Amino acid sequence: MKNKASDEEDLSWINERFLKSLAKVHYLCVIERGGSTGYDILQYMRSHYRLKLSAAAVYPVLQSLEEGGYIMGVWLDDGYPKRKQYNLTACGRKLLQAARKRINALARELTSGKAGVNAHGRA
Repeated sequence: MKNKASDEEDLSWINERFLKSLAKVHYLCVIERGGSTGYDILQYMRSHYRLKLSAAAVYPVLQSLEEGGYIMGVWLDDGYPKRKQYNLTACGRKLLQAARKRINALARELTSGKAGVNAHGRA
């Protein structure tokens, strides 16, 4: 039988894995709130979710989003260190809107306790 500490460890692991699996969507959401730098995203994830992500975890995701045309980065030349500020593109807004619909549908399914399809993939 599991104890409470074990349950909290499981939830911590699930929280971290869940957030990391949705990193692209989550970063788009943070960027949507106002132009953000990679450092801003690192700080946001730390303060809101207690996740201590490294720059090596965040910047490749941002680069992938930029290469995909979902965000646009502009180098800020307002001192040292140089920073790149990211903003959503129209394509990024569409992707975020679609992701929100899917995540909301999943959340409704999880909170209702009823799956939308049976084990054979049929409703």
